[in-house]
Amino acid sequence: MKKFALIILLFWNLIQSQSISISGGQGQFVNHSENNNPVTAYQNFESVSEWSAGIEYPFNQAKFIQLNIGGIASSIPFSEDGGIVCEKTYPLDIRLFNSKSKMTGYGLGPTFTITNHSLLIFENTDFEISDIFNSVGVGINGLARVSFGPFYKIYLLMDIKARYVKAINFNGENRDFSNYFHDYGHVSISLGLGKKLTKEKP
Repeated sequence: MKKFALIILLFWNLIQSQSISISGGQGQFVNHSENNNPVTAYQNFESVSEWSAGIEYPFNQAKFIQLNIGGIASSIPFSEDGGIVCEKTYPLDIRLFNSKSKMTGYGLGPTFTITNHSLLIFENTDFEISDIFNSVGVGINGLARVSFGPFYKIYLLMDIKARYVKAINFNGENRDFSNYFHDYGHVSISLGLGKKLTKEKP
């Protein structure tokens, strides 16, 4: 019954929305606190892959509330002998988006994240998880978007995103996080598709 109610709620939110979008791209870390730790002595965190899906609600004539969920993945080699340091982050971006034409515009708002941190050590063809923990973070995000089209009612989107996140809670077995600090900032460029679900005013 709860799953059915959730499906109905999601469907209702969808039909009330102004537009939907999906995108994916690559980015670069501006800073990453792990780059000052021994775990990244062999190589720093530099690049990041990102995907997102968004929904947009009208706030007034030229402003919209955007909700975006997505995934951010980054990994680096741990040492010459093998192993990978991985981070997988799942952000929820909420922003006030200003747009006067098509799906072009800019926005700013808060970010909430859940991140999985893991260190994988390889033994021959197998690997062993030697360390794993999770964190919850908060931050801020910004978006600048250019849209092209529409082409058969679909817009081509190009996004430039910036995000800063600081972890506020950690969870891991037998770990002492009292002196641990984690934050990062990155910029990314994404390409995607968007669709207006309501007719634009002439």
